[in-house]
Amino acid sequence: MNLHDLQRHWDAFGEQDPMWAILTDPARKGRRWTAEEFFATGVAEIAALMAEARGFGLPAARQRALDFGCGLGRLTQALADHCDEALGLDVAPSMIAQAAAFNRHGARVRYEVQAAPVFHTVAARSVDVVYTGRVLQHIAPVYAREYIREL
Repeated sequence: MNLHDLQRHWDAFGEQDPMWAILTDPARKGRRWTAEEFFATGVAEIAALMAEARGFGLPAARQRALDFGCGLGRLTQALADHCDEALGLDVAPSMIAQAAAFNRHGARVRYEVQAAPVFHTVAARSVDVVYTGRVLQHIAPVYAREYIREL
C-alpha cells in the first residue's frame, strides 16, 4: 500500500471508530471506548516504558518526546507526563484533529500530520525520547525502513 492510500485508509478509521482502530479490543468495537479508559491505557504503557528505561539510565534527558503514529494522542499525552514537551505525528488528518481536541497539556504538546518519511518539522537530534508502537506493521516495509532511518 502506498503512503497516499495508507493516509486515506487511516483517515477513514479516524472518522469511523478511531479508538477501536487504535486498540482493537473486540468488546470496544462500535465506539465503546470511553476517553478515560482509552487514555488510561496510554498512561500505563508509557509509565512501564519509562520505568524500564530508568533501569538502563535512560533517557539521558527528558526535554522532548516524539510519538510516531500518534493516532488520537493516547501515548503522546502520557509522554508529556514524563517530558517537558511532546510531539505527536500521524498520517491521518482526522486523527490529528481529534488528538488536538483531547490535548490536556496545552502548548507543551503539539500534533502534526506526517505523511512522508522525511520529518521536515523535526530537527535532527532534537528529540530525547522516540516512541512508536502498533504502527510500523501497518506500513509497507519499504516505507517503514525509511521511517526507522528518520527516527
